[in-house]
Amino acid sequence: MMNNPRFQSHSSHQEYSLQEMKLRSAVFSKNLRQRRTVR
Repeated sequence: MMNNPRFQSHSSHQEYSLQEMKLRSAVFSKNLRQRRTVR
């Protein structure tokens, strides 16, 4: 199954979107913290 390039690209795409979500949530929480400290 791993030899299938389509499956491989699909799994890598899922991994990428997972990293993207983690990054966005981290940035979002950081922005929230900054806003709280500013007020």
